[in-house]
Amino acid sequence: MTTHSHLFGGLTLADWDQQWVTVEGGLQERQPQLRRQVGLYRFLDGGRVMALGAAVGLPGGLCNRLHDFWRVSSSARNYRAGCLIHEHRDQLETQVLVIGSGKEVRKATRQLTYPMIGRHNPVWTVRRAPYRGKG
Repeated sequence: MTTHSHLFGGLTLADWDQQWVTVEGGLQERQPQLRRQVGLYRFLDGGRVMALGAAVGLPGGLCNRLHDFWRVSSSARNYRAGCLIHEHRDQLETQVLVIGSGKEVRKATRQLTYPMIGRHNPVWTVRRAPYRGKG
């Protein structure tokens, strides 16, 4: 089965890829509307995907993950992509792909992360082995 026909939370990779939305204010301000929302985030510079990752932590979800990249503390930026996102936060376009809210969507989000990274080949994101965990 190809990546394009494999289902992630009931949709194909191509279907999910059509659902990215730009976050107004990006990394310039906190995004409370994304609290408790689980999904993927990506940062673009001139249309080029620079970084892509997942936010599965609850209850903060995407709101907290995006906040990690601009807050004063560097605890969430102990890897290359995180440092580069923080350094370029004023020029990056922020987009999210909300999978849903609640613990049940965390597995689908994790399973979708590496195929989406493979599809977009972000400049700063290090590709790792696909997630094969239980949830």
